[in-house]
Amino acid sequence: MAMNILIMGGSSGIGEATARAFLDRGDRVTITGRDKTRLDGALARLGAGAEGEAVDATDAAAVEATARRLAPIDV
Repeated sequence: MAMNILIMGGSSGIGEATARAFLDRGDRVTITGRDKTRLDGALARLGAGAEGEAVDATDAAAVEATARRLAPIDV
C-alpha cells in the first residue's frame, strides 16, 4: 500500500535521494524547500508522482500549516 511521505529539505542531496527511493517504491511524495527555484529543479528531476511545497523549515507555524494541509502523513 502506498504511503504519504513528507520530506523536509527535499530539494537536493540526501532529501532528494530519499524522495527518489520512496517514489521508486510507489509512494506519494511531497518535498519541501525554502528556495522555489531549487524546489522546481528537484521536482523536474524526480518527475511524475512528486509534489512540492515552498516552506521554510525554521518557521514552525509554516511547517505545522503544511503538515495539516497534507495530512494524513505516514512518514
